[in-house]
Amino acid sequence: MYLRVPVALRAARVIVRVGGLYDVIPLLVLGLVVTAVYHSGTIDELGPITFEPKIPVMVLVPVIFAVACGASHGTATSPVIVRCARVHVARAMSFLCVVVIALGALWLGDYLSATSVFVPSVRNFMLFGGVALAAAALAGVAYGWIPVVVLLGGAVLSPIDDSPFSFYGLVFGNATTFQLCVVGLVATVGLTVAIWDPRSPGYLRRSTILTA
Repeated sequence: MYLRVPVALRAARVIVRVGGLYDVIPLLVLGLVVTAVYHSGTIDELGPITFEPKIPVMVLVPVIFAVACGASHGTATSPVIVRCARVHVARAMSFLCVVVIALGALWLGDYLSATSVFVPSVRNFMLFGGVALAAAALAGVAYGWIPVVVLLGGAVLSPIDDSPFSFYGLVFGNATTFQLCVVGLVATVGLTVAIWDPRSPGYLRRSTILTA
């Protein structure tokens, strides 16, 4: 047991350092607070746009966690190390920590809400999260939130249509098997691109990643 604990602590330290988990803690906390306090609330309007029907808060909360996913691609200033399987695994675990926290918050919101919104929330999280991860990996962390806002704005401005094939229905409607398959593919591609990180020939990381 004495030997296993230090190893586990070093592994946890590597997972945290290899990604931007520290940087997105405020976003994760914001998502948790909104979920706990406003889980049963609805959004009646957004600026000059009035929603009819009203949009559940828990349908839009995944946007916060999606931005956190994109921002968690950040790196800290440190010596450059070459990419290797160990680094990719550690990055995957770092992203997984953010995903688990987000899914846990969405489950909490569903548990506290009078109506079930977990599946639509997960659908939105996979859609926006996958896009944010890919954008952050390809264009940089500072730009990861932009396609999320564009997609959300497009859904808000699109005609109200409950069809699962419509832009509005993909974000604000009830989740269908077809939609889950589509967003699942988007999330898989986004996560794969983020883990591979093709934009960077190396990684700005501390040397302890190689020895921890």
